[in-house]
Amino acid sequence: MAEGAGIGGRAPLPEFGRLLSRRVLIRGGLTATLGWCIASKTTHAARAGEAGPCVDPELLSGADASLRSAMEYVPLSDDPATRCSGCAFFTAEDEDARCGQCAILSGSVEGVGNCASFSPRE
Repeated sequence: MAEGAGIGGRAPLPEFGRLLSRRVLIRGGLTATLGWCIASKTTHAARAGEAGPCVDPELLSGADASLRSAMEYVPLSDDPATRCSGCAFFTAEDEDARCGQCAILSGSVEGVGNCASFSPRE
């Protein structure tokens, strides 16, 4: 074997190659991905502002989740004039109408949410 040759006749790795192994790269990538997921959830919650956890989507039955999807329900409406708190089908659960019951979606919804069945109160 020639002097300075590495394993299998390949050139030896430079110093940074020993520090930057495949395992280190994978671990770093997984850590960055996890960090991104946490940051995006935190950013979404901060952007939602008033929107809080009136209902956990993970706890909805398949039928309830399907109905919300079909009615295009979103927990935060882009248009304040069409928020659930101003809908005829919404009954507030508290004074500030943060959470309430929807007659169409059969359950708790965000007061700042919206769906395709929005009907303004008269």
